[in-house]
Amino acid sequence: PPPLAPAARRAPAGIQVKGLLYANVCRSVRAANSFPECLRAVFEGLYGATSTLRTKQGAMQLASWTLKQAEDAVLRPIAGVVLTGLIKFVREMPEVADVGGGEVAVAQLRGFTYSVIGQVAQRSPELFAADVGIAAMLFGAFGTEAPEVKVSVQEALSLCCSAYEGAGPEVKERLMALLQTSIDSPAHQPRFCAVYWANRLFAFHDVRARYVCLLAVADAKTEVRDEAKAGLEPPVAPPPGAAAASLILAEDERLVAARAAARLPAFEDMVAHLCGPAVAQARRGAPAGVKAAMVAFCNRCLAEGCAKASLSRAAYLSAEGEHAANRSQAATQMQGIIEDALTAALAPLGGRGVADASLARASFQALVDLHAARPDVVAGAYGQRLKWLEAFLFCANEGTRELVAVLYGALAVRMPPAELQAVVETLAASAAGGEGLGTGLDTRLGAVAALGHTLARGGEAVPKEARLAALRLLHALVRDKRADVVCVACRALGLAGLEHPLPLAVGEPS
Repeated sequence: PPPLAPAARRAPAGIQVKGLLYANVCRSVRAANSFPECLRAVFEGLYGATSTLRTKQGAMQLASWTLKQAEDAVLRPIAGVVLTGLIKFVREMPEVADVGGGEVAVAQLRGFTYSVIGQVAQRSPELFAADVGIAAMLFGAFGTEAPEVKVSVQEALSLCCSAYEGAGPEVKERLMALLQTSIDSPAHQPRFCAVYWANRLFAFHDVRARYVCLLAVADAKTEVRDEAKAGLEPPVAPPPGAAAASLILAEDERLVAARAAARLPAFEDMVAHLCGPAVAQARRGAPAGVKAAMVAFCNRCLAEGCAKASLSRAAYLSAEGEHAANRSQAATQMQGIIEDALTAALAPLGGRGVADASLARASFQALVDLHAARPDVVAGAYGQRLKWLEAFLFCANEGTRELVAVLYGALAVRMPPAELQAVVETLAASAAGGEGLGTGLDTRLGAVAALGHTLARGGEAVPKEARLAALRLLHALVRDKRADVVCVACRALGLAGLEHPLPLAVGEPS
């Protein structure tokens, strides 16, 4: 074209005019669908020679408006260019932060940029599906961004999550490695996003995804704990014809419907993962709440496996049959997981007794169930460690004492007669309030409970003199001054007579 006459030339609009133009263009749907003018205006505002903080903010608003209003045919060819420009802008922002406006304004602009990246993921998810680098950049931003920007980073990650739903196995592996790293972050936002992504991108039976949830189940932040607990419950499909009240609810219902056929991980796979070399050490150092959740979740996996196979726990974990090797090893690994939880329930080094009675009770319930199915596994681990069990047997919690007494009696009767007699005599001395295993009401109550279960399990295997002496003691304790001692003694005496006849009482009742 011929050159313009000097009178027809116009100088570029000033900064103030450009700022007003961006604000007005962001009201026009036609402008959002004007290519390449819209794209040129965005990049001119971000990277132009005369660009200022105000024009950058206006350009970012225009990018957001375009992503919301542009038709698919217009957006598809330019989405990749916009995404590349946004990522470059975030990475180079520290170098151009001297455009004026102060740190607060720059932080707002950075946060806005992250939000727009999330919008790109919603409109053009195919740009993200094969690129784990974007997810890694966003997770990494939690460690470098200011607190006010991290909110926008978390929003961007939530929006980007669905873009990776159709990712291939290799990408999923790299994402899982990213989540496993992020779940240990000192900041709560990456921990929340790690659990959020694990719940939405991986099948419910994926042991690694459930492990991520288990690690966060006792998190200090409520939102992280709630998301982790939700990830340990199989999703339920929404009722037919349910209408979503919002877009977020609609997304959740779609995900729930897709996972309606979810199943728990196989028991063997779950315990094998928790006992694997890469996880075992971290598991042992986990908080007590995490260990309790591990025991409970593994128990649920075992219960579901038994139900699907129509087998009892004893048959499922049997050392014989087609799956004997794997399931027998799984029983041993489960015992190790339970013991880790029991160790966490004890008072810290230098303390005495049980620090977490609820954890001890839940763990012993699992251990008693495991003993019923595989007594050889539990006896092999604790048969020579009755002293260790006594820390729980003499605790202040009645439910825990009773569970330990069940196990204590079952293990004691497997001993040689001489050792069994010594155990019975020591329990009887403690029950009577003597030296025995210690003094105190809790010690007496635990000893009486254990004595009842030992006599019930042992029967005639208990040497006659020791058995008669123990029965006379229980008979005497029924008339004790303390009501709780009387209750436990009555129960112990009943257990002793349940399996084997009691000798006739001698003398008049007092």
